Amino acid sequence: MTRADWDGAAINGVRRPWRSLTAAERLRLVAEDGGSCLLALQADGAPFVDWATLFESVNQVYNADGTPFTVKQARPCMTGDRDSDMACMAKQDLHFVYTYQPGSRYWPFQWVETSAYTMLAVLLCAFGPWWVRHRVSLSNR
Repeated sequence: MTRADWDGAAINGVRRPWRSLTAAERLRLVAEDGGSCLLALQADGAPFVDWATLFESVNQVYNADGTPFTVKQARPCMTGDRDSDMACMAKQDLHFVYTYQPGSRYWPFQWVETSAYTMLAVLLCAFGPWWVRHRVSLSNR
């Protein structure tokens, strides 16, 4: 892969947009130096390059001392050279904080969700025929 930019890259000499690549093709991409060029992708398949925005909008990235990681701290690592940028970020010793529900709550949540959707379905099944009868009776007047 050569000439990579925001929109795509030349893959085997042919310019292709990121979104045209399948997941398997993305995993097989090889940079000019022989290493992997897959760092992060957006949902549409384009490479994720706007790390500054990520650090601004999400307070889940922290320094080793527990303080939020800021754009100001990230700027020195944004040189454009992938290897040195990644090495610089690794030296930051960043931590990500995730909030999740423990496995013991899985089935209770499933039953609550199933109950809510079942109630909604029952209400719609009762409301549908009533609405049709109501509309028919109005048109007969």
